[in-house]
Amino acid sequence: RICVDCRSPGQGGVLTYTANLVNSLVADAGSDYLLLTDSDTEDWLRHDVEQIRVPSSNPLAWMVWSNAELPALLQKKRIDIYHTLKHVTAFRIPVKSLLTFHGAEMIYRFPKLYKWHDLVYWRLDYNLAARRYDRILTATNAEARFFADRAGIPDGRFSVTPFAADSRFRPIEDLWVLTDARVRLQLPELFILSVSRFHPIKNIEKLIIAYSQAIRDFPRPYKLVLTGTKDGPYYEQMVALVKELELEDNVLFIGWVPPNELLLLYNLASLFVFPLLHENFGIALLEAMSCGLPTITSALPYIEEVVDSAAVKVDPNSESCLAKAMVQVLSCDTTRKRLSKESLRRSQMFSWDQCAASTHEAYDAVARSR
Repeated sequence: RICVDCRSPGQGGVLTYTANLVNSLVADAGSDYLLLTDSDTEDWLRHDVEQIRVPSSNPLAWMVWSNAELPALLQKKRIDIYHTLKHVTAFRIPVKSLLTFHGAEMIYRFPKLYKWHDLVYWRLDYNLAARRYDRILTATNAEARFFADRAGIPDGRFSVTPFAADSRFRPIEDLWVLTDARVRLQLPELFILSVSRFHPIKNIEKLIIAYSQAIRDFPRPYKLVLTGTKDGPYYEQMVALVKELELEDNVLFIGWVPPNELLLLYNLASLFVFPLLHENFGIALLEAMSCGLPTITSALPYIEEVVDSAAVKVDPNSESCLAKAMVQVLSCDTTRKRLSKESLRRSQMFSWDQCAASTHEAYDAVARSR
């Protein structure tokens, strides 16, 4: 019997992973599942599987319940394997256990982006995972290699389970649907799209500066559309940067976009740009590629495992390289058609059923271990 801890995925990639993986896992009739949920996840998961809603409203409630109640619950429910999809939960797990990492090495590569207490918490969290969990799941080989080298964890304790895009993301051929969406969402006729939250790791300031350098060389008047919740100091910095560069009429902040409308944005955009400084996988890349959208992204080992040759890859620290790439792609129909075709081909190599199968293989390996 398998318990999957689905608590507190937030919005974005971790929620996409949690909902799609769990719904694919529980479709397997050969295993019996118990899901630990909270208000973030219960509406996204299948309701024909046993679920228990548990506290996660704040870190203290999370920690107290996880250590005081979770071990006893696992024994009471006769759980054989426990899998937490986001955090280390309890200091003692009385059954075989697995943990999924999500870009965990960011605290080591970019410590200045974190408050001191977050650094202490996350480093403790990952050290505990390395020592107490029977298997660690990552989305890429690069992330597994990083922790194997840094923490001295044997390679055999890692399982790589690549993520995927939701199956809703696909090319839309119906021109009426697209025309209606452009009017309803108040989108420009021609635009470059970037989809992320507002955080320094997403490197949005480099994208805005590169856009300011490239705009005069575009073959047509392309605007820049940025999604993401409009709050926080980094968002305010980006608004100020756009004003400083006098791009208020060209750069559009449209806020958080739900998945069904995000599908329309991918199909309406001319180019997707994702120049982040780090990403453990990049589900948004596969969403855009699944819609056949030509893509420019960062030349990073993690990203390479996702896009291979299906996207243009640039140095994320170079505004001039990013600007040049945008101009080149938008100026060449042949390049855009090739990237669109390659994006569709590459995106079809990833699915949540495959991710679930790889995850179940990890469960089987843990069950067989002593």
